[in-house]
Amino acid sequence: MLVVAGLGLVVNAVAMLLLRGARDESLNVRGAYLEVWADFLGSVAVLVGAVMIWLTERTWIDPAVAILIALWVLPRGWQLLKSASHVLLEGTPEGIDPEAVKRTLFAVSGVAAVHDLHIWSVTTGVPLLSAHVAVGDLAAWNQILLKVREKPATQHHIDHVTGELVVANSLLD
Repeated sequence: MLVVAGLGLVVNAVAMLLLRGARDESLNVRGAYLEVWADFLGSVAVLVGAVMIWLTERTWIDPAVAILIALWVLPRGWQLLKSASHVLLEGTPEGIDPEAVKRTLFAVSGVAAVHDLHIWSVTTGVPLLSAHVAVGDLAAWNQILLKVREKPATQHHIDHVTGELVVANSLLD
């Protein structure tokens, strides 16, 4: 038991080092990192528990250690579940203010209105934006669209922008 737990400790330590750098960039990597971290703690707990049981002959130590590990992992798992749910429910990515993005779009010369603004992500770190953009001059749409795509990228780090053209006069109908 001590040998297997010791090997598990070494393997999990190496895996944690490999995953540590990218754990905040992706939910998948964060989930893998938390799994390895829990396994690492499990290996430590088995080592400590085995020694304590061997010295004291108190077998209740084993389930007590398992419960402590579960209590340590639970809040981290809950946070991962919340982050994954936010992405799956197409919530606005953390750190992006939709009203500020709307003001940025509205500040583009030629934009008469912005509505149906939606900012979400399909994975962590890759925000997407779609919006109806009303323009007064239909002939200027291509130039306006270039700015509508450029401004959110430079000011809000949103590189994927889809702008749907709405002619400003049609808003009055």
